[in-house]
Amino acid sequence: MDLPKKLSHRYFAGIYAFFILVFAITLSLFYNSRCQKSTHSENQDTDIVRPEDSSDNLQKVTKKIDIKKGKPENKYETSESDDKVYDEHINTALSRQDDLNEQRINIDGSQTPLDEAIEEAHLGNVVGAYSLCGAVAGSRNWDGALDLRLIYDVVAMGIDGAEIPGGAEGLPEGSTLTATEIAWAVNVATGILLPPDNRTQEQAANLAKILNETQIPESFLLKDMLYATQNMSDLVHDTHKLNGRLGTGNADVVYDDEAIDDIIARVSPHPGAEKRLERYFTPTGDVGDTKIISIHTDKDGLVIVENESEYASVVPIENLTVAIVVEDVPTHCDFTAAEALAGWESLRAWIAGFPQPSALTIQLTCLSLSPTVPEACRIDPTFEVPNMDWRIRPR
Repeated sequence: MDLPKKLSHRYFAGIYAFFILVFAITLSLFYNSRCQKSTHSENQDTDIVRPEDSSDNLQKVTKKIDIKKGKPENKYETSESDDKVYDEHINTALSRQDDLNEQRINIDGSQTPLDEAIEEAHLGNVVGAYSLCGAVAGSRNWDGALDLRLIYDVVAMGIDGAEIPGGAEGLPEGSTLTATEIAWAVNVATGILLPPDNRTQEQAANLAKILNETQIPESFLLKDMLYATQNMSDLVHDTHKLNGRLGTGNADVVYDDEAIDDIIARVSPHPGAEKRLERYFTPTGDVGDTKIISIHTDKDGLVIVENESEYASVVPIENLTVAIVVEDVPTHCDFTAAEALAGWESLRAWIAGFPQPSALTIQLTCLSLSPTVPEACRIDPTFEVPNMDWRIRPR
């Protein structure tokens, strides 16, 4: 069964729009939120231009980066207004047939499926893709969300004010629970909003049980619970997505904590919904000649680094270079300007005919930017991305 056009636009058109939106926003904030001590004013523009000595067979790309303070809030779903922007942008592009012959680079953020843009979106001559903390393991991420949702139910069971309705569906259809109300319920169960010394013994034990079983950094628990409730509910109940059916299950999953394993709710996916989720959100590795650089922060608690090992298991090695930034403190995609630009310039050089870059050469490129971008370069060429099955149990 074909995916409805509206859903196709939401899933796929966002990738193409990211070339305009995400790259401009993300790199500007990477570059500028860390350069607040610069002598530039807040309203000054900075040109990011392809080096003059690069090959002419790649179209020069110039982006205006507006220097502003602050960072955007994390988003977990596409708003209706964004959908309209994406739809208008892709329709404009498709109406200009000459544009489809130009070389294109897709930019992927954590909320958009890079693999679908390359494999099925047919956006023209896509010669390269740049992924920043991308959810490139596709539906395996929903497996993790389901585990967290049902593990939380075990921990919160019987605690007044802590239980959240909805179970495996995330939230009941039509639920009006707000993010604040969900966060408060999680706090009642775990004391997550309290200083550690102010948590009760029960709250501390509940929090430890969730974090140990899911391996989520404590600082990400609330973000991930919103994903496992609000976004899971949107996925399940939206008539243009799974239309009220579960796309993932845990019937045969074995959890490390025996108490959790004994009483956790067991659910099975609807065959059609599972197939649809796999078809439209899980990479196959069919990327053609597209050259891909994917960078990730190693302690990301929202889109875990193990996404990269899952993606590398299906994409040909000659098409994919992965570089991991090793952090001191867990963040989601908090690259320095030098790190983000090093990956971008390495991709453009690769497309222009230079040898495929490695994590080492990207790190060296990052270091070479230090005279103009005086920021840390933390790419570890020796980092081995763990297997996804060690973090999210297979099913």
